[in-house]
Amino acid sequence: MRRKKRDSAAVVEDDKPKRSIEFRWLPIDLLVPNDWNPNTQDDITFNMLQDEIATVGLIDPLEVVPLENGQYLILAGEHRWRAAKNLNYEEAPCVLLTDERWQEADLQKFVTVRLNVIHGKMDPDKFVALYNEMTAKYGAESMQRLMGYADTQQFQKMLGWVKKGLAKSLPKEMSKEIEERT
Repeated sequence: MRRKKRDSAAVVEDDKPKRSIEFRWLPIDLLVPNDWNPNTQDDITFNMLQDEIATVGLIDPLEVVPLENGQYLILAGEHRWRAAKNLNYEEAPCVLLTDERWQEADLQKFVTVRLNVIHGKMDPDKFVALYNEMTAKYGAESMQRLMGYADTQQFQKMLGWVKKGLAKSLPKEMSKEIEERT
């Protein structure tokens, strides 16, 4: 927003953008889930999330909108909120969306879906390097759990990348043998 004072003696400009978000620790009991969130987790995935929060803490803030009744509607982070409640957290880190446009229900719904859909993807080369480094320290048997893969099929897909990554660095005969086995 730009303001200019017409007084010729002084021109005052305000170029700072209006802040429409705040970071706050909010009481967990004032946070409420929305009823349209299509994102689900199976028990294995939820338990892994809860174990992760128990181990490292609630380090990923929830995104919330203030309601007229003093509560806060969760747009993103419902599973983290449920896990924190189960772990008896009293407060949760939150990004509070304060601009009046966030009161629009349709925007809230679209953002909830988009935040669940838009994710990055694994870079196979970086994953191979990281997997090899961590496997050397912790062993192959522990990697699925330690890397947070509840879905064995998805983890096996990642392991396929590892095998292909290893094959690239080997002589052709050995590389071909690895490809034939996978």
